[in-house]
Amino acid sequence: MKVTLDLDRLLRDHQITREEHSRLLAFAQQDTHAFGLNILIAFGVIAVAGGTIAWLHSSLGAAAIGFAIGLAGVVLMHSRGRDWGVPGTILTMVGAATAGVAIVKLSSGSVIGYVFVMIIFGVGAHFARSGLLAAMTVLALGGIVGAGTDYAHASYFLCVQRPTFTVLAFGLLSWALFRWSQRNTVHRGLALTMARTSLMLVNVGFWVGSLWGDTIWSQREAWDFSSGRDVPDWLFGSAWAILIVATAVWAVRVRRRWVVNLMTVFGSIHFYTQYFERLGASPGTLVGAGIVALAIAVGLAQYNRRTPTTPFEMVPYAA
Repeated sequence: MKVTLDLDRLLRDHQITREEHSRLLAFAQQDTHAFGLNILIAFGVIAVAGGTIAWLHSSLGAAAIGFAIGLAGVVLMHSRGRDWGVPGTILTMVGAATAGVAIVKLSSGSVIGYVFVMIIFGVGAHFARSGLLAAMTVLALGGIVGAGTDYAHASYFLCVQRPTFTVLAFGLLSWALFRWSQRNTVHRGLALTMARTSLMLVNVGFWVGSLWGDTIWSQREAWDFSSGRDVPDWLFGSAWAILIVATAVWAVRVRRRWVVNLMTVFGSIHFYTQYFERLGASPGTLVGAGIVALAIAVGLAQYNRRTPTTPFEMVPYAA
């Protein structure tokens, strides 16, 4: 279990010795260094995968190289894990990411392409114990149901074509993965990462639905605000607010700090989206929004400082 302690205060109050302070501080620094290393590995994997495809100008060639690199990483981990475990893990992640992105491009973003990518990322996450690949597995599944992102010059786009299906599918998936993480000690970290990513997609689905609504039984003719004919935008907004509050209350009771933070973030997004949609941007609404933002930030900081994470949330795994 991870417990948050103010070491300087404990030393000042003579509750620990200076030697104990130095020893515990060294442990904290090791944890921080490991977290920073995981972030660097994640950015490195994405950069290498994208750069390889751009450099080769051939999606088929990039996919072949990705498979070869990933296979080499798996072989290194299983044959010389003691000496080459970390390089093998990195090679597996780079290979899976490169092959996956290449297949999406090769298949022009088709459903079959995303299915293959989901399998590749899932297998890579299993062998490399990679949280990054586990999250990308869920995101690939999101591509199958029409969720994704895009970028144009100075513009970012978030796309969820079927909000209702996204909310229901990933809500069930998040719950199933969370239950599995409580019973499976080997893949607990990966299952939690996938459950968290699924919960994030649930909120994204609600976000899009709260603006556009949804058309389930027929082809959507236009993406104007409130254009959903089957599920209105107000129903998404109301259900989303209930979900955020209920999930946050549950997370506080069972000390799931990550979930509390996620619900706070999306609760703020929901509040500001509806706030400015209904009231518009004016000096008064901006001041009111700023006050609410400061209150949320202070409350969340106090909660994170006082609440330790649970053992289930502190399972180590690569990247």
